[in-house]
Order: sequence, then structure tokens, then C-alpha cells
Amino acid sequence: MEMKTHVLAGLMTIVLLLIPLLILTTRFSVTGRVAQENIALLSPFKIEGIALESFDPTICGISFTMPWYEVRLSDGTYLMIIDYSGNLYVNSSSFITGINPPDTDWINSFLVKNGTDVLWAFNKSRAIVYGNVIENSNPSYDSGDLIIKNSTSTLAVFDGSTGNIYIRGKAVYQGSQAGCPSDGCANYGDYSGCGDDPTAEDRDYYCDASYGVCTYFIKSTLDCDSYDNCAPYCNTTTGDIVIMDYYAASDCQCVSNLLTIEDCQDTCSDTDGGLVYVIRGTVTDTNLCSTGQTSCPSFTYTDYCSDLYTLVEYYCSGTNYASSRIDCFTLALEDCCFRYGSQYACGGTCENGLCSYWCSWLYDPNCQPCIVPV
Repeated sequence: MEMKTHVLAGLMTIVLLLIPLLILTTRFSVTGRVAQENIALLSPFKIEGIALESFDPTICGISFTMPWYEVRLSDGTYLMIIDYSGNLYVNSSSFITGINPPDTDWINSFLVKNGTDVLWAFNKSRAIVYGNVIENSNPSYDSGDLIIKNSTSTLAVFDGSTGNIYIRGKAVYQGSQAGCPSDGCANYGDYSGCGDDPTAEDRDYYCDASYGVCTYFIKSTLDCDSYDNCAPYCNTTTGDIVIMDYYAASDCQCVSNLLTIEDCQDTCSDTDGGLVYVIRGTVTDTNLCSTGQTSCPSFTYTDYCSDLYTLVEYYCSGTNYASSRIDCFTLALEDCCFRYGSQYACGGTCENGLCSYWCSWLYDPNCQPCIVPV
């Protein structure tokens, strides 16, 4: 069935190809299956709609209020909606702008002609707009335009000269940005440690009008782990042991993250507290790293006997280790005879990394007297 509604000469023609029956649920009526029976055809062409039902869905991130103008198929499926806020929804599997719609093969379709040319044609499979869709505008019009308005505002203007559709709100159709997230990088970031960071995706978000949801396709991916250097090495600037981790930032570019795994220090410590000859001690000398090293350099030096009487004593000099050689027999005489005032110095040998001796006031044939008799 082909049904045409004509307006004043020289203005626009709406062609409704209805197989099966198409229902227009506003005061603009071609079927009588609406709450309002009268047809509002003014000059220029004007449709003053009245919403017939509660309606507040969110389609591709845009919240629609009650429809002010809507086109449905006989099964109740929406083909086009313009709501009270001037948001436009076109429920077609594809949406093409900038070309002249063909004159034929439009079954179950909503068409608008300017004379003999089709400017806008919508059905479930495809929607073609001769011009472009201009969002967030304050539509103005002249006598050659199709106007959809409510009692206070012009909601949409189908411009008969340019083929553009001007709407007060947002446009929701197949491939539109609608209320979808902004295009860009997703799934980026840095997990702790080195390696196994997420693969970033450069996403192009768009509206899938058939399902009314936002989706995306991945334009490219970025895996920065291939640049990682997870083998420890020396950062000669700081003297620490580090690894280099790469990850994708929010702009889908690889950035580096230098991770310190060993904080090297230039220090020295001695378990026996310094130049203490009667306790065997160990000196630990740590340093900042240098080129080629994979861990913080740390060296230990333990006191030892080089022969029966000589002790090699390690100690700290500032942040570095040092050593001295001590004669344990001489040390015994100095301590017993001069420091403690004893009569005899006994022992005076080096044993197990320390000087072994004792002092006595009693005669012992194995001890050295401090004062030799005349």
C-alpha cells in the first residue's frame, strides 16, 4: 500500500509505504489509530504532537522523555522517535548521511520527499539522510521545511533545501556517538611488578541502535610488556638495583616505570663494636652499585689469626672497612702489666680470631712476669 499526504503546493510530501500497517501515534494521523483524530497541517508543514503513553527509556546513554512524535511498525516496534526534549532516535541497522536516498525499494518505510526527490528515508534495515544530522541546535525553519514542535519549542526541522535534520537534543542512531563513552584508550594501566600489564585498546565507541546500547570496536591494541627489562641492573645515577617496567598510559602510549628492587646504601657495621681484640667480630661493608652489578655490593670481613701470635682485626673507618694486625703477646703484657697492674701476663696467643690471655697475681710458670727480678 502507498499512502501520500500532500501539503501546500511547493512544500514537502511525506510518503508512507506501509506493509504491514505503519502507526503514527501523534496528532499527525493517517490511520485513525491514535488518540487524536484531527490532522494538524499548517503552513509551513507543522506537526504538533501529543505523547500517548509513559515512556522514559535510556537508549545508548541518552535518556528519552515521552515521545512527542513517533513512528512505529504494526508490531509496536519503534522506527523513529522525537521526544519532548528534541532527542531523535532512529531504529535502523545502518545510518548513512550525505547521499540522496534512492526512490525505490522502501517497504515498511518512512519517507520524506521534496517534490520528486527523496530527502530522508528510514526503515528497519537502513536510514539515509540527504544532508547531515545537526545536534543541540535551536532549529529555525522556512516554508520549505518539515517542522516538529511542541507547544513551546521547535524540536526538529527537516530542512527541505539542504537535506539536514536539525534537532534540539541529541541524535541516537546506528553508529552515532549518542551518550556513549568518548573514544580513546581503555584497559590501560600498570600492575605491580614487572611484566603482565594489561593490553591497552584504542576503542571507538558507537551506538548499536538495534539494541539501544553502546558498544565499540577496537582500532588497535598496545602491549608494552615487550619493552620491559625485568632483569635487575644497576642504576648508576642512584646506585640502586632496578628493573624497568613499561605499561600503557591513558593516551595508549607506552611509558616507563623504573622500579627499585634493592635500595643500596654505603654503610659499614662491626659486630664486635670496633677495635676489640678479645672478641671475634665481623665487619659488613655495603656500597652503592656500579655498572654491571645486579645486586647491592656487600662484603664481610671476619677477624682471624694469621699465625700463633698475630690477630688480623677488622673494623669500620667511616663507611668503609679497615684492618690492623695485633701482636697478642704484646697486647697481653700491656693490658695485664700496665692497664690492670697484675703481676703476670698469661697466654698472649691468637686463637679463633681473637687474642687469648689472662692476668694473674700468682706465680705461674706458664706466665710472663711483669717485673723481672734483679
